[in-house]
Amino acid sequence: MGLYNKSKSLIISLNLCSIKNMTQLSNLDIHEVGNLFSRQDLQDSIFQDSVIKVLCLGKCFKMLIKEKSGLDEYTDVTEKLIPSTFEEETNLLNADGISTLKGHYMTYYWQIRKDF
Repeated sequence: MGLYNKSKSLIISLNLCSIKNMTQLSNLDIHEVGNLFSRQDLQDSIFQDSVIKVLCLGKCFKMLIKEKSGLDEYTDVTEKLIPSTFEEETNLLNADGISTLKGHYMTYYWQIRKDF
């Protein structure tokens, strides 16, 4: 994904470092996400890219959780299915999980970027 140091700091400062927080942010629509930040911040290309990457990851994590839980694409991911501990996140992101996540990410990143 290639995050700049500024992006990493931003993601940490917004507390978007966990799968749970990323999926919660991705539940918002694009306009709601835009309203969370100032215009000045959103004009910064690195800031925009960081937000887009987190949104994309959140959506991809939800898709991965659905696949691992045997849910169809239209079923909502409940709170209890979202990993909330480091161990649960590690188990979700085993070698197969990472590979699947990357595939989803490559599919959806440009669409989310265009919408944003």
